[in-house]
Amino acid sequence: MTRSHTAAAVAPSAALARGEVPALDGLRAISVLIVMVSHSGLGWIVPGGFGVTLFFFISGFIITTLLLREQTKAGRIDVGSFYVRRAFRLYPALAVFIASLCLALAIAGIPTDAVGVAGGLLYFMNYLVVFAPGHVLQHANHLWSLAVEAHFYVVYPLLFAWAAPRGSRLIAALVAACAAALAVRVGAVALIGDPRLVYEYAYQASEARFDSIAFGALAAALLMSPRGVALSPRLTHPATVALSLALIAATLIVRNALFRDTLRYTLQGIALMSIVTALVVDQRYARIRTLLDARPAVYVGWLSYSLYLWHLPALALGWWIASGVGGAAIGWLAAFALAAASFHFVEQPMLRFRARFGSAPRHFGSRDKEPEDMLARSQTHTGTRAAGHDGSKARALAHVDGWPIHLADAADCIGTLTQAMARGEAFSFCPLNLDLLVKARNDAAFAKAMRRADYIIADGWPIAMLARRHDRRVERTTGADLIVPLAKAAAEHKVPVYLFGTSPQVLAAVEADLAANCPGLEILGSESPPLGFDPTGPVADAAIARIRASGAGLCFLALGAPKQEILAARALEQGVRTGFVCVGAGLDFIAGAQVRAPEMMRNNGMEWLWRLATNPRRLAMRYAACAVHLARITTVEPALRWLNIRSA
Repeated sequence: MTRSHTAAAVAPSAALARGEVPALDGLRAISVLIVMVSHSGLGWIVPGGFGVTLFFFISGFIITTLLLREQTKAGRIDVGSFYVRRAFRLYPALAVFIASLCLALAIAGIPTDAVGVAGGLLYFMNYLVVFAPGHVLQHANHLWSLAVEAHFYVVYPLLFAWAAPRGSRLIAALVAACAAALAVRVGAVALIGDPRLVYEYAYQASEARFDSIAFGALAAALLMSPRGVALSPRLTHPATVALSLALIAATLIVRNALFRDTLRYTLQGIALMSIVTALVVDQRYARIRTLLDARPAVYVGWLSYSLYLWHLPALALGWWIASGVGGAAIGWLAAFALAAASFHFVEQPMLRFRARFGSAPRHFGSRDKEPEDMLARSQTHTGTRAAGHDGSKARALAHVDGWPIHLADAADCIGTLTQAMARGEAFSFCPLNLDLLVKARNDAAFAKAMRRADYIIADGWPIAMLARRHDRRVERTTGADLIVPLAKAAAEHKVPVYLFGTSPQVLAAVEADLAANCPGLEILGSESPPLGFDPTGPVADAAIARIRASGAGLCFLALGAPKQEILAARALEQGVRTGFVCVGAGLDFIAGAQVRAPEMMRNNGMEWLWRLATNPRRLAMRYAACAVHLARITTVEPALRWLNIRSA
């Protein structure tokens, strides 16, 4: 061993002492991608179980590194704060996932077992999978691995607090733990007669699998021990690494049941001690470490927990929409979209709470920034398209994918529009949701109409959440929720109303409803356009002329996007002094022609799920495109800009 190689191991080890773990997020990305590929129908080629084992190892390595750092810095570890940090880090995203999954299953008419729900929320899914598979929550059996981690980290900080003041005691305890897990698996083979049950137990029971985490903890403890500098060159020698890779391959190739259920996980843990240590501390593997520290790999590593949570139901959704490779592709896009939403809107807000209990930001070098900064840069960059638009009557509170959000919530909408129509102003009021973002990128006429809009609101929870990065007041607001309040305001201010869109039967029912609920409201006309209505053609111009001639100060447009937005923009260009409010299916909801989602679902951003369940043929591909676009604007495009690559 040359002196330069020994010296190369010192600096990274010192970095570990500062809480930095090179290549960590790239390894996390690899582990979760292995699992996703395996579950995408390639399990016979790609071993998803090894991806979980790798994730276990990484978890033990990083947690032990951080605990040793805390022990060195403070002389002790705060066990209570450790538990709180773990809870804030993991539980909110898990709770949101299980609640969303249960809601989706209920809408699909699939019963949910209370025991299965409790198994996910209370971390005993692994024992349900082994001993009571009939109670496992559908599309949630993968939560077994979270249970194993949870059980390990209930005990580990107590063990660490007892053993860490004497480094050799910690190492001995971790070696004993690894040996104990192997003994449990051997005992299971000897005592359980059912081979299937032996396999499930050895693979998923906490007492049989915690050594996969303990081996990672042992590697970190050895590396940061006084003998670590002398030990790491042996662990990271190319011959040792090559042997370890061969050992990993052998554990995957050998299919003997006795070996699979006993020694496989032990040998994988031993091999990973060499491989991971080499990637983390040895300069001979700097090129590989550079790839693992590349920004795309780091970002997937950041998403890894949420990706793991969401990938199974996302794949199920993809295969429900399409079969084979196409369905898997849709599932992957949905998984990344849902993971990005979970990471940015559930996991990241918890950081400020974790900081109160000693959580510190990770260090990736001066060129790396947190994902929130990526998103802010994305919105600043794309927002320049709308920043120069001065035709609106309100200052933008936020920008999403370059489009302004002018009004914060329903009260802001009602107050602002009431004042505008009371003054006799002409305006257009438009919603913005993911579907409209997709249309705006592909339909120049629609994009032009939206740029003409005076007031744009966040209609849809992804738009509202993205907008709240700029202004916390922004809430999801739909045109349908504003119809009756605006009609009442119009009656109070003696502003006559015009209804345009949907069907004659619906319009008649809406007129009767508004007359009953809005005393004094004057409806000057209601009109249902013919089938195939073109908002830019002569039929549209004739309708605009009738609206102008009626003298209405407020017109509800119920044509659906993009027709209603294009018609509103065309009317304003022709000088019509009317306020146009685009309400989509809002009039149908009032008339009862369409059944709207229950209020609970609307209030929790799940109305899209109701619509998908009630009209899957029409909406499945549309929502798949929306999921792709959400991933594009929150993940792909920010990552490309982060890499200083101009997107096409």
